[in-house]
Amino acid sequence: MTYIKLLLLTIINLFQILSVAIGQDNEQLIKLRKNYDSKYGYNADLYCGVKYFPEHSVAKGFPFYKSNEALTGTLVFNNKKYEKLGLLYNLYKQNILLEYKDQNNSINRLVLNEKKIDTIFINNRIFIRNYYPEIQEKFLEVLFTDSLKLYIGRKKQYLFDNSLGHSEYKFSGEIKTYYLVYNNEVNKFSSRRNYLTIFPKELRKKIKKYTVRNKVKIEKQNDNKILQLVTYCNMQLINK
Repeated sequence: MTYIKLLLLTIINLFQILSVAIGQDNEQLIKLRKNYDSKYGYNADLYCGVKYFPEHSVAKGFPFYKSNEALTGTLVFNNKKYEKLGLLYNLYKQNILLEYKDQNNSINRLVLNEKKIDTIFINNRIFIRNYYPEIQEKFLEVLFTDSLKLYIGRKKQYLFDNSLGHSEYKFSGEIKTYYLVYNNEVNKFSSRRNYLTIFPKELRKKIKKYTVRNKVKIEKQNDNKILQLVTYCNMQLINK
């Protein structure tokens, strides 16, 4: 009887110890979950990206849109809207980075899943994921959308430069390409001549006169001037 009692007591003690341990583990998990939720909300989907490492450690310039620092913006990701995020648009790699501070207050950058990105609002501009197979850039800035749709594709290149007598690697300046979608057809244009060929012949004379009268030189890549031109052309198509 004594042996059996001792065995039962031992089993009971082990069960109590195990219960306490499990309880402590559960408390720890709950605590970790609360810390995570207070930091990120319930946005595990958003913060589940690939850690970003710079493409080239030694290079002049930077690969991002506008700044080497994160820009505060809004993101529509996987059908959810997230505001006041630190975002970077990598023009060289054509991806979007999310910058955030972790529990240790260290800055991290994640490459977001581009297939889940719908719209990005940064620097008072709107970017959407590119769905046109004819266009190389993965994201497009939206300038105008109606009967005509005007987009800008932006990119940078990584270059080797020895023009000044010494060799160095660098990122190029921003390279812009204008795209006009008319009748569901994508048209790339960089001059007045190839812009005019997009439209019916009966409108080309009017459009050319508008560009001369308003001093629109497409080669100078003035976004406001080109936006005004496309707005005018859109009205001509509607009223034709």
